Amino acid sequence: MIEQDSKILSEIQRTLAINPNANQRMLAENSNISLGMMNAVLKRCIGRGWIAVKNLNMKKVCYCLTAQG
Repeated sequence: MIEQDSKILSEIQRTLAINPNANQRMLAENSNISLGMMNAVLKRCIGRGWIAVKNLNMKKVCYCLTAQG
């Protein structure tokens, strides 16, 4: 699972470099996975400290890769 997550993490990094305000749907489309799978991957990556989440408002969040990610 970690190998698959690292491949998806590199796609997330590429997408965020192009569009720092990308949402889960855009990240999923660019990684060629379902929205539900992207949600699970993001939760795992956040738990491992690879991705940080910042709330922009009540409905919008910003994803940022950390130094570990």
